[in-house]
Amino acid sequence: YERVADLTCGEGECFQAWVLRRNPSAVRHKLRKAYVAAVGSLFCQGCGVDLLRLASALKALPVDERQQLLRQRVPHLEQRAGKWTRAICEPTEGHLWEADHIREVRHGGGEAGLANFQPLCVACHQLKTNRNSAAEARRRRQAAFQERETPPSSPPLTLTQLSAARKRDASAGSAAADEPRRRRRTSALFSKCVVSSEGESSDGAECDAAASDSDSDASLLEMACRRQGVASGRAGAAQGALPLLPATPRGD
Repeated sequence: YERVADLTCGEGECFQAWVLRRNPSAVRHKLRKAYVAAVGSLFCQGCGVDLLRLASALKALPVDERQQLLRQRVPHLEQRAGKWTRAICEPTEGHLWEADHIREVRHGGGEAGLANFQPLCVACHQLKTNRNSAAEARRRRQAAFQERETPPSSPPLTLTQLSAARKRDASAGSAAADEPRRRRRTSALFSKCVVSSEGESSDGAECDAAASDSDSDASLLEMACRRQGVASGRAGAAQGALPLLPATPRGD
């Protein structure tokens, strides 16, 4: 610790914070001192047993009588065989209580100060650890299940793909805006190409121009032009042809 103290601001807050993160014995010592100064003893924050009085009472009893006292004070400790045996054979404070992180280490509690610690008996500490581990495992299983059920998202577009998509959207928007005007123009030209009731028709060149301007309605204009050509041919035949002679009856 002397070398670390030389690298920090002596025995100030930086050094004390480093000791709390690296030395569990220092955490226990400072936590015990703080609780004794505040409430006069050290109580488990899970079951409420007085841990200092329990340690003193166990040390004063012979080994065969310690089990009965432990069953009276901390009955849930008997479910932990290894911890139960150590508490009977060596009833020290280190075998009876531990400094617990209120906010778990995996959630950032390892960087907190002394205020993030609380005294728990070894049985309550193990129970809390098992409960938190089960909750974390359940959360991971749910996250993995949701990840399997969720379809994979498409990769982000590159700058080139994004620029091309914007150009396509712009061209599609302009084409949609021009569609009503193009249809009106095509309809007007179509009406010129269709043969009127008196047999008059418009010039076929207008139909060709309309077909080149409007790709979507080119087939309609082409049909109108064909109808116009047929009607013009019939009119020319009616005007330029010679009258037919009556048929000469054949002799018997």
